[in-house]
Amino acid sequence: MTIRYLEIFIAVCEHRSTVKAASRLHISQPAVSLAVKELESYYKIRLFDRIGRTLVLTENGKTFLERAKTIVSMFNTLSSIDEQKVSVGASITIGTYMMPQLVKELQESDPEMVVSTIVSDSISVVKAIREGRVDLGLIETPLAETDDIYAKPLMNDSLVAACSHSHPLCTSERISIEELSGYRLCVREKGCASRNIIDALFERNGADMKVSYESISNQGIVEAARNGIGVAILPTLWVTNNDLHPVWIDEKEVQRRYSLICLKQKKMTKAMKAVEEKLFSPLLSQ
Repeated sequence: MTIRYLEIFIAVCEHRSTVKAASRLHISQPAVSLAVKELESYYKIRLFDRIGRTLVLTENGKTFLERAKTIVSMFNTLSSIDEQKVSVGASITIGTYMMPQLVKELQESDPEMVVSTIVSDSISVVKAIREGRVDLGLIETPLAETDDIYAKPLMNDSLVAACSHSHPLCTSERISIEELSGYRLCVREKGCASRNIIDALFERNGADMKVSYESISNQGIVEAARNGIGVAILPTLWVTNNDLHPVWIDEKEVQRRYSLICLKQKKMTKAMKAVEEKLFSPLLSQ
């Protein structure tokens, strides 16, 4: 016996007719009659008295109806819990500056929604998606759509040079890679996405990079720049949210694209759809 049998039985009780119940459930009348017959056979009770063309619940049928409604209600409650839970893997920048606002807006729209977030580097987020540890991923590195992962462009961001308001560079608005090579730099560790972009830019321009501070943490780089250790190269979101002076780099390649990713075979739940809709709403993008 499955929940579907109970749903059919309840529909028959409500309409007092197998024909009307079949119409409401979009199944055939013989299928409804068979489901009722199988219920009676399985539980060894008579659920209905058939008086003419009308079905009348027996006393056992009335008791069975009460219990069936309770079971179906509990099942629907469990189903709604799954629909209101979503796990999101976010890269460090997105997890730091976009996820708090996103979660706040989602919970304001639906207080029952539960959003769990894992913040890591983009490569780890992609891995978590493939392993089924998160439902949705928000990453900073480019990812072409693959056989198993769907990628949807979210927004663009740029790497910018940034310094304290007492640094000599704070009077500038733009800078070339050649000019930037004359300053001590605070950058991420080798191998991370932003560092790969920076290394490639300096190499292509034939410029040397003077690294005075290297960290696995964007926040560490922010603090280094604040304390005048050097010029930081960071995503725009980290600069505008940390009272640093931005200096735009004259290179198209400093632009990065943020993307929403998920497994193609993943069923989109109500909560997942809510996250996607909120991410692409004009309010959040501001």
